[in-house]
Amino acid sequence: MKNAPWNTDDIEILRQKWRLADETAFNCEQLFQKIEILRIRADHVVEGTPEHDGLAVEARNVFIAVGQKVIESGLTMPDWNWFVDNRIPDEPEHWKKLGENWQQAENLGELFDCIEAFVRAICKAKREFADAIKVSLNAWEEADDNQASWYQRVDNGVRIHGKLVEIRRMDANVLEFLCKRTSRNSTYDDLATVSDTWADHVSSSHTPTQVSTKKNIRSCLGRINNALRTAFNLRKKQMPIKLVERGMGWKLNKDLLQ
Repeated sequence: MKNAPWNTDDIEILRQKWRLADETAFNCEQLFQKIEILRIRADHVVEGTPEHDGLAVEARNVFIAVGQKVIESGLTMPDWNWFVDNRIPDEPEHWKKLGENWQQAENLGELFDCIEAFVRAICKAKREFADAIKVSLNAWEEADDNQASWYQRVDNGVRIHGKLVEIRRMDANVLEFLCKRTSRNSTYDDLATVSDTWADHVSSSHTPTQVSTKKNIRSCLGRINNALRTAFNLRKKQMPIKLVERGMGWKLNKDLLQ
């Protein structure tokens, strides 16, 4: 994707483009889920009833909403046009055909078949578009990691993408350590290098000391998670620092902090 128009000289603009493309894809996916729910309801209503007629109207409204999402791309519109022309040039004709089919549907079941096919195709294309921009963004940020352009250690915490994550000194040191290792897992032994006390005790043969040290490391990660959620307005279930499968350490989920 080196020739894509979203390769900008300003990484913050590129980040905004990805956010908008990802949000558009997410909105289309939400609309598709709504169509699926409406389809389930439609399978249990009698033709000719007010509920049946209401579902038909609601389905058409969702179809129109998705159609608008195809062309409402905000600042990414030139990028979207480039993506369509160069990556999926045959798709617009396919969407047009799917769009015509729903107008010919003779019953609610056929209507939902047509709308589901249309919405599914749009969702897939919008998600591929957002992912293509994310590839470019990741390449930029990985290149910037050595200069720490996206995070800076400051007196009262760590500044990430311009937002201050205010935490105490020890926690800030751990967060900075994780920012340097977004492509690698960090085990207890890795994290223990941040503190001389942790380093001395994490591999101790004295079991209670080792258990206590590992508990302190987990508590530190918990405090950092809470501070990141507050700074980036994340939901409680979102995990900025995620435990890697099978206990292979932790990794900062940089995607949540865009």
